[in-house]
Order: sequence, then structure tokens, then C-alpha cells
Amino acid sequence: MTLDEQKNYLSAAFNDGPHQELTFTPMFGGAGAYVNGRIFAWIFKFGMALKADAETAKEWANDGAKALQFEEDGPIFKAHIVIPEEVIKDTDKLSEWVEQSIKYVWTLPAPKPRNRRKKQMY
Repeated sequence: MTLDEQKNYLSAAFNDGPHQELTFTPMFGGAGAYVNGRIFAWIFKFGMALKADAETAKEWANDGAKALQFEEDGPIFKAHIVIPEEVIKDTDKLSEWVEQSIKYVWTLPAPKPRNRRKKQMY
């Protein structure tokens, strides 16, 4: 599935409630999906991953979801869950999972603002 197709499925599943805005930012050959500046999903050539707590990840595993691992011997990112293509194509189910992911992300500490000052050259 292409990145654009995944973005379209994610956009269709996103329930934009009051004061919620879905945006995408290119990153590492894929894209990050943000709601009000907080990242909750990644879209890459391997598929889509949503942030989730351990309990939710266990529930999603029943539908074939698994923790993100970029390489076979690489580290496992337990809070980033790769979503099966069947779920991505099921707008209702993906919508439920996106909502759970966003709720989880809002429980996390706010990201610290980045210092965007230019470094002085000596």
C-alpha cells in the first residue's frame, strides 16, 4: 500500500472533533500523523503504526497488530503498533483504533518545544 493510500485511509478514519486538526509531516521516508501537534501515527513503506498503551496493544494483537520493529534484529518499539492492512482498509475499525491512539497520546506529557535558534559560528 502506498503512502498516499495510507494517508487517505487515515484521513477518512479521523474523527475531527472540536479543536482537532490532523496534519502530516514527512519523516524518514514516510510521514508522521499529528493531532494538534502531537504525533500519534507513522506511515512508512512497511505500513502504518499507531501509538498505544500495553493493554490496547494486547487487544489489537488479536487482530494481527504487532509492535514496531524496523529490522529483524533491531529494537522493538512496544508503544508503536503496526496495524494490519485489513484494519487499515476497514474505516470503522481504523477509526476506533485511531481514537484509542489519540486518547492515549493525550495522556502523555506534552512535547517540549524545540529551540530553533541558529547556532553562532565562532
